[in-house]
Amino acid sequence: MLSISLLRSHGYQTCGYFDLFSFSTLSEIHLRK
Repeated sequence: MLSISLLRSHGYQTCGYFDLFSFSTLSEIHLRK
């Protein structure tokens, strides 16, 4: 979460969205396992 806010502050909104997407996918993988 902190990384996303930091990226947004720097103006890398796209990177922030990618980070959020990767985080959601990782959480799904952990839940499935």
